[in-house]
Amino acid sequence: MRARKFIEKWLKDKRGIEGLPMHLIIIIAVAVAVLAILFAIIGGIKPIGTLSVSCEKIEAGEHVKKESSGNVILVDAKEEGSEIIKYINFSVRVKVTDSKGKPVAGATVIISGAGTAGANTTVGNGTTVVRIKNAILERNQETAYMKIEVKASGYHKYIDEEGLILQRVYT
Repeated sequence: MRARKFIEKWLKDKRGIEGLPMHLIIIIAVAVAVLAILFAIIGGIKPIGTLSVSCEKIEAGEHVKKESSGNVILVDAKEEGSEIIKYINFSVRVKVTDSKGKPVAGATVIISGAGTAGANTTVGNGTTVVRIKNAILERNQETAYMKIEVKASGYHKYIDEEGLILQRVYT
């Protein structure tokens, strides 16, 4: 009841009706100014870039054949699939670049899987060496995949679930 009386009184008061459009114009002008500021801020933010990752060199360690290259680690096995191969050790030199091919310094590279993990940070030329110790190929497991994950400020996170491949080979 009170609300109805207030509205009726307000509608009869010509000052309220005449002042209403001016208030709306002011509110709209302020809203447009705020939106313009927000668009200016958003326009100043650089878009997030994408990363490219490559395995440049593999340094063979225990149980790893020197012929390993690219992202394939050849694991020396005696008998076909029957043995657990423990203590697979190697190092991988990884290069991280942006979408234009420029090196990315300060990126964190994490390699995990096959029962182990290793991590390091890239230097000025975009490279780092990640050491992997004590990886395992289980009994009857011919292949194991290791995930490569790279994080760098200003870039989308890079994840390759099958970034490195441990492959059992027989000698």
